Amino acid sequence: MPLVFPSSSVQTPDQVLSQVPEATSSSSPFFLTFFASIDPSTGESWCIDCRKAQPVIDQHVPEANSALVFVGDRSEWKASPLREVFGISRIPTIVKLTSKPSTTSSTSSHLVESDILDQAKLKKFIDSE
Repeated sequence: MPLVFPSSSVQTPDQVLSQVPEATSSSSPFFLTFFASIDPSTGESWCIDCRKAQPVIDQHVPEANSALVFVGDRSEWKASPLREVFGISRIPTIVKLTSKPSTTSSTSSHLVESDILDQAKLKKFIDSE
C-alpha cells in the first residue's frame, strides 16, 4: 500500500499521538513512519534515504496500522521535538508501538535508514512480537 501523506507538512508530538489508536497492543502494534517533508520545488522528499525507502515501506508496512509523520524541512528536522519524544535521530525511522504512548513514555522499537531497505529485516521487524 502506498504511504498516505498527511495534510499538514509538520506535526507536533500531540498531533502524532492522536493518530495512535487507544487499542494499540503487542498483538496489534501500530507503526509510525518518520519521513522528511516534501520539497515543494521538486515534489519529492528532501531526504534521499526517505526516497529510497518509500517503495519498500509501501510494500511492507501495513497501512491500516500505521501513520506517516512528516518531520519538516532540514532546519525544522534539526530542531524537531519529535526527535526527543520518540527517540529518533535519523530519518526515515519506523517506530513500532506496542502500547499507547504518552509524550513522556511509550513501549516501542525502531528500525532506521538502511535497515528499512533490507526487506528481510523490515519484514522481521513488522512481524515480530
